[in-house]
Amino acid sequence: MKAAKTNFYTTVYSIAKNLFSIKIISIKVCWRTCSMLLLFLFLITNAQAQEKEYLFKVHTQKGEPVSFATIKAIQLPDSLKTIEKVTDSLGEAHFTLAIGSTYRVQLTSINFAPVEKRITTNAASNEFIFIVEQTSKTLNNVVVTSSRPVIRQE
Repeated sequence: MKAAKTNFYTTVYSIAKNLFSIKIISIKVCWRTCSMLLLFLFLITNAQAQEKEYLFKVHTQKGEPVSFATIKAIQLPDSLKTIEKVTDSLGEAHFTLAIGSTYRVQLTSINFAPVEKRITTNAASNEFIFIVEQTSKTLNNVVVTSSRPVIRQE
């Protein structure tokens, strides 16, 4: 077993020695290639859209927070990029959005009129406040029908 390991290492060493001695891969070419690759990777990572966390607050006209409201942020013009969150008990939701992008925000909640606004994110501010109006929609008459009696007498 020990002889096999030694044989493997000597084979790898002889191949590497031959490559460098033949000058197929010189140190300068290798250094230049590695440098260009690192520069390319650095540029790609910086070219991605910078993102920032934004706070969305939902309140009534009286300033009370709206709990459990659904907020949907749709990036424009690409409507496939959507983020949907639900507000907490303080009426707040945190979104991570691209800086300098435009979004269509749709806000819905029970007993409140739906809100739709267009926003543009920027690096200066990180908070958006939405005011919702309360609606008074109630059910009129509810009729429950059954094909069999609920209680059976024997």
